[in-house]
Amino acid sequence: MVGLEIQGKGNRMSSPAQNSHQQPLAHDLYSPWSLCFERDGTEDVAVISDADGEELLRSRHFWLPEADDPMPQTLSSMRLVVAAPALLDLANQIVLAKSHDESVPADIYHAAVRILAHVEAKEA
Repeated sequence: MVGLEIQGKGNRMSSPAQNSHQQPLAHDLYSPWSLCFERDGTEDVAVISDADGEELLRSRHFWLPEADDPMPQTLSSMRLVVAAPALLDLANQIVLAKSHDESVPADIYHAAVRILAHVEAKEA
């Protein structure tokens, strides 16, 4: 992946001591996050901010694609990072639904559990 650094309060995450297979994690990510671009001379920089407008990530320099240009890896990576809070929330909702005996396909449930376990392990 590209060289990105989390800054500010957007990386604060709280995780109560619990079994991730039964209860979703509680995260304070100040979402939704936004992605904007700044011009630095002839190059572009992507900036991700939290819901309060605090800068979380700043990319390395790259060029925004024009017309049929291929998507730069930096831009693809930044778009994925912006989507992360929504994907984490979806995983939480899936685990919560299953814990309330709602119908959730097993493969989707197990994928959500793996995502949450991975996040919990990174926080430890």
